[in-house]
Formats: sequence, structure tokens, C-alpha cells
Amino acid sequence: MSAKRTRTAAEASAAAVKSRVTHYFNECQRQDIPATPAGLALALDMSVAELTGGRLPEPLKKPVERALLRIERETLERALSGKGGAKGVEFVLGQTAQANPAGDALEALTDEELSRRLRAVAEKIEKALSEDNT
Repeated sequence: MSAKRTRTAAEASAAAVKSRVTHYFNECQRQDIPATPAGLALALDMSVAELTGGRLPEPLKKPVERALLRIERETLERALSGKGGAKGVEFVLGQTAQANPAGDALEALTDEELSRRLRAVAEKIEKALSEDNT
């Protein structure tokens, strides 16, 4: 009986997180401001380290991971559309380059290659989000 009560509490906690996430994204849209991991952490009453550290209780992992993917997708969309500014593009590409063991120097890449890399990252995020919706 206590296991059922624990599961119900975990489900309630996950539902509360989903509600807060939805509210956060709605507020960002209403105020016309970009969603950020720091803003999401504040909305969930967590630190960024708690949010991104991978140590969340199992029922909370999926909604938080989806929210972070959405933030990353929106950041990439702004960068690709030119709304993120040059610093935003540099940051996203820097994150992409860190995952590349060859460590290509960003300065040596052509504009076309930079755009190709950004699109590839955006496609991976879209795929992950669409697979999660099924």
C-alpha cells in the first residue's frame, strides 16, 4: 500500500513539474522573452545544477529533459534566424565543437559549414522531440 502511495506522490510531483514548465513557457511567450535554463530552474524552484545534473528523481526526468530540449531548439532557431546575435551562434557552435573530439577551430570554418552544423544540431533536437511525442 505504501508503494502505491509513493507512486501516486511521484506522479503528482511530475504533474506539478509539467504544470510549472507549461506556465514558464507561456510566460516567456507572453512577455516575448527567450526561455533559458536559468529561467526554467527558477520556475521549478531549483538550481541550474539540480536541473541539468542528471540526478532528478525518475518521474521528473522526462518533463525536465523535454523542457531543456525545447529551450535548446528555440535557442538554435533564434541563432539560425539571426535573432540570437553573433554571440549566440558562437555559443551554440562552441557547445557543438566541444562534443567533437577533433576539436575543429570555429574560426577556420566557412559560413556554410557553420550553418550546416547548426542545422544538424537543430535536426537532432527535432528528432528527439518528435520521438518523445510518440
